[in-house]
Amino acid sequence: MHSITISQFKDDDDEVITTAGTDPEAMSVSVRTTGEIVDVDAAAERLRALGADGLSELFVACAQAAFASRYDPPPDAAIAET
Repeated sequence: MHSITISQFKDDDDEVITTAGTDPEAMSVSVRTTGEIVDVDAAAERLRALGADGLSELFVACAQAAFASRYDPPPDAAIAET
């Protein structure tokens, strides 16, 4: 089972990017405030055991979490500058 954590940072163009990643680290999905997916990171060796259905479920959960949180800064956290 994976927990999903949310983080945000500003890119070089001062756009806020929201990332939803799993804990333990296996997958992360990053989106702009427009909802456009800008990056997906996946650790194949950790995801292989989930199979196709598990992988798609985890991807959808991360993407939905990032999309839903794109306007809300995480509690007790400042937006990091890159």
